[in-house]
Amino acid sequence: MAKVRINFAGVDELKTLPGIGDAIAPHIVQMRQRSGNISFDDLVQVPHLKITTDLLEALDFEVNSA
Repeated sequence: MAKVRINFAGVDELKTLPGIGDAIAPHIVQMRQRSGNISFDDLVQVPHLKITTDLLEALDFEVNSA
């Protein structure tokens, strides 16, 4: 399974991740738009998101330098 690049993914792609659904995916995109790249430290601050091994293994935190 290909990893999802959290700093590039849209809402629909984020919703494919374990534990991220209709409420959390748009919140992550909004955070990214406000503050730039999302790091692990940012992700743990997302309300109602349970950080699991499955989620972390599915993510790529590559930085968007654009």
